[in-house]
Amino acid sequence: MTCGPYGATPVATLVLLAGLWACDSSEPPDITRQATFPVVAVALPAPPTPTHPPVVHQWQDCQGSDQAWVRRALLAIAGRRPWGQGEVLAWTDAVAAIRRAQGYTFGDGAFSGSEVPWSPAVWQARRLVALAMTELPSYRLRWTDFVLDALRVNRIETKNQLKCYTQPGDDYHDQGQLAAYVRDHTPTTADAPPSTFTMGHLVSSALRKDDLSVVWRAHLFALVAKPFEAANVAAKELERSRRQDFGRVFDAAYLHRDFVCMVCHNSEFSTTWHPDPHRNRAWPVFGHFETALFGAATGKHPAEQEATKGPSDLRAHAVLRHGGVVDAKNGSSPWGWHKDCGRFKVPTDPDPLGHDGYFGLARGATVSVHDLEASLHRGVDRLAQFGMQRLADGTVDPDDALAWMTAQTIVEQVWQDVMGAPLTLSNYFPRTEAQRDTLERLTARFVAQRFSLRRLLADIAAEPMFNPPPPEMGCGDAYGWPRLLDAWSNHAADPTQRNNGPGDAVSALPARQLRRSLHGALGWPMPVEYPGGEEQTFQLSVGVFLKDAEPGFRGLDFAARLAWEARYGSCAKPNAFDFIDLVAERAAESSQATWADAVALIKDRLVGEPFVADSEGPHIQAILGAKLSDKVAGDDVAARLRRVCGALVSTPLFLLAGVVPPDRQSTPMLTPAGVSYEAQCEILRAAFAAANLGFSLQCTGGVSALAD
Repeated sequence: MTCGPYGATPVATLVLLAGLWACDSSEPPDITRQATFPVVAVALPAPPTPTHPPVVHQWQDCQGSDQAWVRRALLAIAGRRPWGQGEVLAWTDAVAAIRRAQGYTFGDGAFSGSEVPWSPAVWQARRLVALAMTELPSYRLRWTDFVLDALRVNRIETKNQLKCYTQPGDDYHDQGQLAAYVRDHTPTTADAPPSTFTMGHLVSSALRKDDLSVVWRAHLFALVAKPFEAANVAAKELERSRRQDFGRVFDAAYLHRDFVCMVCHNSEFSTTWHPDPHRNRAWPVFGHFETALFGAATGKHPAEQEATKGPSDLRAHAVLRHGGVVDAKNGSSPWGWHKDCGRFKVPTDPDPLGHDGYFGLARGATVSVHDLEASLHRGVDRLAQFGMQRLADGTVDPDDALAWMTAQTIVEQVWQDVMGAPLTLSNYFPRTEAQRDTLERLTARFVAQRFSLRRLLADIAAEPMFNPPPPEMGCGDAYGWPRLLDAWSNHAADPTQRNNGPGDAVSALPARQLRRSLHGALGWPMPVEYPGGEEQTFQLSVGVFLKDAEPGFRGLDFAARLAWEARYGSCAKPNAFDFIDLVAERAAESSQATWADAVALIKDRLVGEPFVADSEGPHIQAILGAKLSDKVAGDDVAARLRRVCGALVSTPLFLLAGVVPPDRQSTPMLTPAGVSYEAQCEILRAAFAAANLGFSLQCTGGVSALAD
């Protein structure tokens, strides 16, 4: 029997379920790229214009306000909540100013929510502002965290990568020269790099250059350079175990696949596929990617080949061999990097396990990480130039398949980090058509823009689902969205709830981002990246990724909430002077400031509400031990305000993404000059200039935009 595609008949599907071992997985012939894949240039779509917006569905028409978008975008892109209402107003006015400069004059360019149909033309201004936000200082730390976590960089124990990845610094390593050098050279090049560097330097340079592909290429070497340690184990058994460990990490971080799952779920067939679209639960991106890399959709070679050439998974992971490749004494440094990241040889001796390597075009007994990196390099370059080329039968080039699957994995991880929900299930494939289409569309733009994180984030921030309206707006159906965030909602007992709604956009923040946003808001030192002792115990308890065996989690369960409240419930400062001290100082110096004014400033900074609602007044008074209408006085002002701070950082408004306060036009009376509207306008003006977006901003008399 030949394994059928997703269009297989129901009878063939039943036979497949009964005997997957009968599938034809014979060794495929070598692929000749020139003969099979003609070079066809793919023209990228032109940017949207303000005229003739496309007809869209009602759910897309229902959008949150520009203020709500600014709050969500700053949290997603810069990794922090706004410094205060002044910053929100400045960024919001920038969006409106760009719309006016583009010829959109309704409402003076401002958008307060749902009165204008959604269209790429109207929201193009938001996309430009999102790109400007990537120039904020906090962007680098927020996405350095993401890169290391996405690559499964261990922070603790014997596999920790402190020496190679280093503790993130306060500024970019350079302006992208190092990333450009790695992009344009092979690991064994004879040219001298701009400087001796570590992977930490390269991550910083790549974020500045805006090309993640160089990090994913170079990390292949850093991965195999740091194996787990073992004692009383024979050399071959140790090599086998290490290769399996490397393979497990590589499959997850680069391919988003698992050899066990591929038997039932792959790009060519699935046990959850059904010819009726309403009953179908398998929506893969088109292309026979597994076959291109592993030789078969299931990843399994015939039993007679496994007996002579090695198990299928270990043949695929032969490119990750450690023995005979990693050599600290006689090897050389890829791209001239620091020896702490490892030194390597191009192997000439056969695989010590006797396996005949098979991964894409890397085949034979001497394959290594050099072949794997070269394949990814070729694929990235080809996709950036020509896009993903697929024949009518789904055949794809192996190098392209590796680069596409790597890019698709990154897109999936970024989407989940921002939106709080994945685009695939635990079987590594989308469950709905909307998930598949979104994943493919974003990945196609990502590879065309050469793994640009900034543009990917701007693309996501311009998605209609990124900024839903609040329920009280009553716009459209409560559950009118496609099943993009919650793929399982079609099983709801109530038929009217079988799609998605704005509530599905609410999610817990990642633990690292949650901590950085708190420390940044209060002016505390940033948490250490490679912890030990009590700090390590705390990070593990709240879900921070620290090692392969402790992958972390998103969301604070009961035990994690207890740990969070024990650490932050009193807002005890770790340094001499912080934001709470500043509020107390300003309130004490003002002859008119009340406790309500002081609390409003703290709420403005932590949860985005520059006011005290009537309903919460009695509760806050109980925490303060004072009436909100009283003038601020006493020797324990800061201590009282810290109790309010501790309560706020344990609320859903602080712990969750997707929840934004209502729009406001006023700022708290005690707002410091550094976070005022005027000061923040100057900061965003500089961000626009650095991003080179075709518009320059002016801050005199409010924000205005001029085309460059």
